[in-house]
Amino acid sequence: MNDSSYEKLNQLLKLYPHAWGKRRLRRDGKGRFLRYFEDCRALIHENLRQVLQQEARYEEAVPHAILAETYSCRIDNRIYAYLKKKWDGKEKPERPDLYTEWKNFRTLKELNVDFEEFPELKSTESLLQALRKTALLPMLQSYAQKLSHDFKKSDSEVIADVQQILQKL
Repeated sequence: MNDSSYEKLNQLLKLYPHAWGKRRLRRDGKGRFLRYFEDCRALIHENLRQVLQQEARYEEAVPHAILAETYSCRIDNRIYAYLKKKWDGKEKPERPDLYTEWKNFRTLKELNVDFEEFPELKSTESLLQALRKTALLPMLQSYAQKLSHDFKKSDSEVIADVQQILQKL
């Protein structure tokens, strides 16, 4: 295995701390949510999955696949929950800096966004096929659904949880 690639990617994760446990989402001056760190973490986990998968270390790659595939759900759920609490049932604000948030919420609500759907976990499914553990896919999808609403769970906790699920078969 190319251990240097794996180690370098893990070092990159330290540069982009996750903010799940923080009470407030950080925003810039125009009311846009700063997703940069979370997007970077998702990309790094996707690269970790690819490195491990290329080396046929499928079981080690599964947790990174789930993290990569659920990060965007976690971000979207968190933003929607924040916007709903703040703007549900309220009229258009007069202040232009708040209008963007209000409009984003209205757009999401009009689209009938269903945040309760199971994440698809396509990369995870292909890894489970390589491991001959496809029976675990529904269990991992259920875990990923809960994870997409859990803003406090760290990546290391997710990796430990997924490793325990993989040991069930």
